[in-house]
Amino acid sequence: MFNTIYTHLQNYLEQFTKEDELLLNNHSSRFDTTNFTPLTPKNETITFIDGGEAQIINAGSFCISIIRTAAITFEGTTKVSQKIQEFYLFTSAKTIEGKVWYTSTIFSEKTPLININDLHVSSHDPLLTGSAQRAPIEKMTNMARRFAELSVAASIKKGIVVLDGTKDNTYPNEEKYLQNLSDNVCALAKTSTLFTKQGNNITMFLQEHGPQNSWIYSTPQMNFIKLHPKAKHVFRFEGKQEHATAILPLSSDPIFLGYPYGLILADKLARVSNNETASLRNRLSLNKDYQELITHTNATNAHSILDNIR
Repeated sequence: MFNTIYTHLQNYLEQFTKEDELLLNNHSSRFDTTNFTPLTPKNETITFIDGGEAQIINAGSFCISIIRTAAITFEGTTKVSQKIQEFYLFTSAKTIEGKVWYTSTIFSEKTPLININDLHVSSHDPLLTGSAQRAPIEKMTNMARRFAELSVAASIKKGIVVLDGTKDNTYPNEEKYLQNLSDNVCALAKTSTLFTKQGNNITMFLQEHGPQNSWIYSTPQMNFIKLHPKAKHVFRFEGKQEHATAILPLSSDPIFLGYPYGLILADKLARVSNNETASLRNRLSLNKDYQELITHTNATNAHSILDNIR
């Protein structure tokens, strides 16, 4: 069976040729090797930003989350500072004129990173749902984390700023935060679902047909970069070429060769572990009214019960 599957896979991969076109933002761009430009390392002040989140309580009609951002600044290859910020988010559903809307409250010891009014959105907003269905309430946690990351990026004026992900507008009200970004902010996306005309993944295609050194592949629509000669990954990149050269010196960590160490560290510091989430949930359980809260979560916890059955 698996030999048959492997043969089928081989036949599928062999169909791809070097003569192909990249499909970018509904535009077709013919693959051209002259679009590759070698990158030379350059030391700069550079800050990497990432965010983490976790659902502490999710009852379907409301949820309580923790959101954390991390900003790590390097001078060349030396880490000079780090800043971690976090807040709690309570989101609830409310019917207004027959439609379900989500609204949120932020709990933070410092000035909130985001405008709470931007988290009042229709559960059927196309940017939130991605389909005809109502968006699940936990999508609001993703949205708040994204706004917080963009807010931190906009506040840093010195040097270069690197965001994990893209600068695409994917949430309601997100354009308010994107327009605050200076041109010192670039973005690096770990994954890509973009394809060539033949159906090949674009980053895999460029990896296979690109030079052996570090490079940036530029098109009018978007750019792609390979940050180490031996890297096995190519990333979508939004920013100036000089931004990419500044990232190069920090992209030699063997943990993830060709991926900026600053983003590895930012992800680690911002991530909310399962143990930490459980601890926060236990702290909530100390409240005398917690059992009443538990009855609300029964609407959404059936899968987790099955997952824990051995």
